[in-house]
Formats: sequence, C-alpha cells, structure tokens
Amino acid sequence: MAKANLVERVGALKEQGLSFSKIGEMLNMSKDQVQKFHKRYAEGIPEDLLPANKRIGKTPPFVGIDIAYFDIETTFSNWRRMLCGSIADSLGNVTTLSHDTHPGKNWQDDSALVKAYCEELDKYDVIVGWNSKLFDVPVLNSRLLYHGFKPYNPRMHLDLMYKATGSSIAIGRKSLDNVSKYFGVENKKTPLDPRTWDDADHGDRVAYEKIIEHCEADVLVLRDVCAKLKPMVSILHR
Repeated sequence: MAKANLVERVGALKEQGLSFSKIGEMLNMSKDQVQKFHKRYAEGIPEDLLPANKRIGKTPPFVGIDIAYFDIETTFSNWRRMLCGSIADSLGNVTTLSHDTHPGKNWQDDSALVKAYCEELDKYDVIVGWNSKLFDVPVLNSRLLYHGFKPYNPRMHLDLMYKATGSSIAIGRKSLDNVSKYFGVENKKTPLDPRTWDDADHGDRVAYEKIIEHCEADVLVLRDVCAKLKPMVSILHR
C-alpha cells in the first residue's frame, strides 16, 4: 500500500473510533508507526510528499533545560494505584510507561511502574504538570512510600494550572480541557466515561488501551497549553 494511501487509511480507521493499537494490528504496524501516520493525516500532509529525514553533518549536543510535560492515570479509589504515565519532551516525543512495559507481580502491583516512571521523570530538569502539585506528585509519592521506596523530589516543578486561574487569567474553569479549548490548541483531550477507568482496573484490555491513549493525549495538550501560558511564568521553583 502506498504511503499516501496508508495515511488516509489510518485516518479513516481512527475516525471510526479504533485505538492506535487495534489499527496497528489490522495494518501490521507498531503503535508508534500508526501514531506518526495519524499525525500526518491530521496535518493534511501525505507521507510521500514529506521531505526525506536526512541529517547533514553532525548534530551538536543539546545543552538547554530538559522539560518533561507529564501526566499519570490512576484508579478511582481513595487508595489510588497507578495505571500508566506519559511524558512528552520539548519536541513532542511521548514516552509512556504502563503495566505492559513494567509489570508487577499482579495487576494490583504498581511497584515497578511507579518506580520506573519517577526515575524517568528524574532525567529532566523541569517537570510541568496540571494540578500536579496536589495530585500527580502526591499520588506518586504515596505509592513510592507504600512500596518502600524514597519519595520523588523534583528539582523544579511547574504546576501550570495556577497560571490559568486566580490573579493570572480569567477564562472560567481551570480544567485543562477548558483552557485548551479557550486557546484552540492543536492537540485535543480524549473524553472518557468514568467507567472506563473501572473497566481498565478490572483487566479490560480495550479500556486500558483507551486510558493509555487518553494519557498520551493529555501530555501533548499540556505542552500546547504551556506554549500559550508561558508568558505568565516568571519564576520556577520546587
């Protein structure tokens, strides 16, 4: 199948509501490949018209500040467990850790997952989240301590939610969904029925894949919103 036709095929299947993983199975492609083709579809650029990915000379090393746009998904119980977590870097590359990549002794065991995720976050100089100082990091530390690990202590932590409320800007609700819609950012959140989390927590693979895609979309939306709210950031601290 020609690449331009494959871009259209991926786009059409995604519009039918299929997950990236399911499309990959149908087209004999990896999930990452499917996501790349879907991005081309969303941009309206046929794959065979894109410039060749050639490197000219040696690329100088990056010496700037490494920023992680992060989000985790958890169970709905008061004693939350981690289901998955995604991290987008400054270029929009997404890394996702899940029970598939870091399985525990059973489905309720998130020890390997939470430890590996915090180790991944610790590779970055700055972490950027949404309500992350009241939710994501406290949940991560709760699970780390439960499993006997040291708590995660980010070097610099920007909770972008506080730049979308209070004395910063006035645009109504401070949810990431509302703020992203206000600014009309490129990436969109994926709405999910709350029962999807319950289904995923009980081993439903289709529901779990939807949770992962939801998490991956969130970090890209967060990155887009950060580009809009960046002028409101004057200082970074822990």
